Amino acid sequence: MLPPQYKGGAEKIAQLCIDELRSTTNEPLILTHKKSRYGNGSFLPVFFGNICSPNKITQKGVLVKLIYHLLDIFNPILLLELIYLFTAKKVKVIYAHNITYFGFNVLIASRVCGIKYVQFSHDYYYTCVKSSRFRAGRNCEKTCTSCALLRAPVKLFSQSVEAAFVSQAIQSSITSELKFSSTQVLYNPKQNVANNDLVSSKQAPEFTLGYLGAISENKGILQFLQAHLPLLESLGVNMMIAGSGEGQYFQDFLTLVNTHPSINYLGQTAPERVFPKIKFLLVPSLWNEPLATVILEAIAYGVPVIANHTGGSCEMIDQGQTGYCLDLFDNTNSKEQLQQIFSLSENDYQALQKNIKAQDWPSKEDWIETILNI
Repeated sequence: MLPPQYKGGAEKIAQLCIDELRSTTNEPLILTHKKSRYGNGSFLPVFFGNICSPNKITQKGVLVKLIYHLLDIFNPILLLELIYLFTAKKVKVIYAHNITYFGFNVLIASRVCGIKYVQFSHDYYYTCVKSSRFRAGRNCEKTCTSCALLRAPVKLFSQSVEAAFVSQAIQSSITSELKFSSTQVLYNPKQNVANNDLVSSKQAPEFTLGYLGAISENKGILQFLQAHLPLLESLGVNMMIAGSGEGQYFQDFLTLVNTHPSINYLGQTAPERVFPKIKFLLVPSLWNEPLATVILEAIAYGVPVIANHTGGSCEMIDQGQTGYCLDLFDNTNSKEQLQQIFSLSENDYQALQKNIKAQDWPSKEDWIETILNI
């Protein structure tokens, strides 16, 4: 799957992988949803994917969902088509990012054809049918019965997979249940921005806290506002929020936003319109987010991050030096910690930015070289 079909971190990094492969090797073949085929890429003409795209399956009935998940594991028509295409095109290696819509049929076909298969795990798809291990407002402490049954066949093929995890957090979670041919942590590379987009602390005279991402329960933005908005307003801290959502959660968010003038909600907005106007990026994710790409964007813009202590977010933050990783929903300590952060002197804030600039994070060139050496 590629943008614009989806605009999450996995899809962005998949596109980046394609772009970098083009600059270092032969033109890669691109296996993706037909609606995501745009530009001059060499796309594989697949006709028999799953019955619908992943973002639409949540709107279907129980029977359709069951059929979808069964075809996700084994779709005989799609499998034969993939085997034919991989053989005809003499595919030697597969770099897989988001394989939803094609499912584990890609993995099985690679095994049948003797193709090297490298899986970049950006989420929990290998152990969770929802890919999130997040349900009813909480992280799943263990794999539920339905996910265990629907992912049981994966164990037959995972041992032939070269797995690259985007964080130690997701590596630990998935390898506790599945065995792979090899595993390693391969952080997503640092993002590039034009020099004139870099943030100066003097550009935003007012203290503005920014959020970019989905307006959804697992991302925690509404819960954060409900818990800390009185503190923010008492300290004169404004909020700038960019992103979109749906359902009752999004409606509750809009209701809150419309009654608080200190919140500037922009809707779906490009990062370059937000980062130059904020002092800190807020990442209040409740779920164990493997690696928040938005933090890498903040690093590129020189914006310090305040992140909830979940998933792989803390792996990208040098505590107190490039940002802060806190338990944002521990009311005993979080309010005091946030107040200290919002009270930083100009010199201390500039020191954070200097540390971010000096932060050692993989470049795109080093990242793709590591991929080619797997």
